[in-house]
Amino acid sequence: MTKFLKTLHAIISLIPVFGLQYVSQPFRPPPGSAAEITLEKVIAILTSNQGVIVFILYLVLNCEVISAIREKYRQRYANAPVDEPIPMADLPAEEPDVEITVDIEE
Repeated sequence: MTKFLKTLHAIISLIPVFGLQYVSQPFRPPPGSAAEITLEKVIAILTSNQGVIVFILYLVLNCEVISAIREKYRQRYANAPVDEPIPMADLPAEEPDVEITVDIEE
């Protein structure tokens, strides 16, 4: 039952994100007016940023995700010396020598 409730919660919380721009449909200003142009811009911004909003709500602000990342970070760098900075990415010490050639035929 809890899995069903979690799924229901996810669906209910996504409905406002994906349908927010359609709330204004009954109250549309007259065509060609400045208010209509402003409304169209707001709708375009909301529609374009839906993925970013979902990312922020479900990943960045999610306590479970944050705690999992912190735990993984602690496990990985638990044996690192205190005076050395912890690397943010595993980069090779030296960059490999790579030669790129491009042949253009006319």
